[in-house]
Amino acid sequence: MYETLFEAYFSATAASGLGAPLRAEDRRAAPPGGGRKLSFVSVTMDFETAQHNGFFQAMSRVYGGDASDYFWRAIGCEVHFKRFLLALVGNNVRDEFFVRMMGIRVAEFEGGLDEVRGKVAGLMAECNSAGETSRANVLQWLLRTRSALLAAFPKAAGSLGRTELLASSIDTNCCESLNRQTKQVIVEKRARTLVEVIDALREFDERTMAATVAGPDASTYATGQVTRMVGANKRKQRTNALPLRGQPPKSAGKKRKHAAATTAPSVSASAELAALLASRSGAAAAGDTVAQPSSSLLSHFQAFLASQGGGAGRSTSGF
Repeated sequence: MYETLFEAYFSATAASGLGAPLRAEDRRAAPPGGGRKLSFVSVTMDFETAQHNGFFQAMSRVYGGDASDYFWRAIGCEVHFKRFLLALVGNNVRDEFFVRMMGIRVAEFEGGLDEVRGKVAGLMAECNSAGETSRANVLQWLLRTRSALLAAFPKAAGSLGRTELLASSIDTNCCESLNRQTKQVIVEKRARTLVEVIDALREFDERTMAATVAGPDASTYATGQVTRMVGANKRKQRTNALPLRGQPPKSAGKKRKHAAATTAPSVSASAELAALLASRSGAAAAGDTVAQPSSSLLSHFQAFLASQGGGAGRSTSGF
C-alpha cells in the first residue's frame, strides 16, 4: 500500500517539475544560483518498517537505482523517536538511557555512522549487563535495521548537509494534525461509502485552501475551524486526563434503570392529566359530576411529588 501511495506521489511531482534527488557528489558539483531544477531532498516519517520500505521501493521505481540508495532520504520524526525511548524509561526525561540516546542523535561524529553504531552497541551491552533486556532489544533492532538507524540518527549518515537537515521538519505533527482533521470531518459528515468520504474530503480541501486566501469568508471559516479543533482537543484532554495523585478516575455515575421504562407511561400520564383537567373545567362549569383520576395517574403524580422532595405528608385524594 505504501509503495503505491508513494509511487503515485513521486510520479505526480515528477510530472510537475520536481527532479530526482541529487547525490552528494552531484550536489557539490552543481553550480550555485538559478538554472538548476528543483530536486527532492528528504521526507520526515515515523519508524514503521512497512512505511520505510514502501518509500524506498517507490523512489527506486520512479527515479531508478536500488532501494538502499535512498535509505538516508528518510528522516525519523523526533517526536516519535522521543516517545519510542520514553516508553522504555517510564517517561523519565532525566533517565541516563534517554539522555544518551538523544545526545547521539543531535551530535556530529567524525566517524559517521560507524561511530554511531559503535556507541549504540556499547549502550546495548551496558543494558544487557544491567538486565534491561527491553532496552537492549530495541537497540539491537536499530543495529540490525539500517534504514531505521539512519532515520534515528540522520546527522550520522553524512549525506545531507546542515542546511538540508535544518530545512527538514523535525516532526510529523503537521501531517498528523491534518490527518486528525480529515478523520474528524468524515465522522461529522457521517460518510459511510467511498463516494461520501471522497465528497467530504473534497469539500474540506476546498474550504481549507480557501482559508489561506484573504477575505471575510475565508477568515470566518478559519476561525470556525480553529474553534472546532480546540473544542475537540479539550474534550480529548478531559477524557484522557489523569488525576494528579494517580487515583482511578471517577465514574460517570449509575443511570437509573427505570428511566427508559417510565418514558412511555409518563407521556400517557401527561395526556391523561390534560384530559382530566379539561373535563374537570368543563364539568365545573356545567355543574356535573367531576371525573376522578385513575390509579396510574395518581401513582405518577405521587412519584413526581416524591422526586421534588415534597411527597411526604401530601394527599392526592382531592386532586
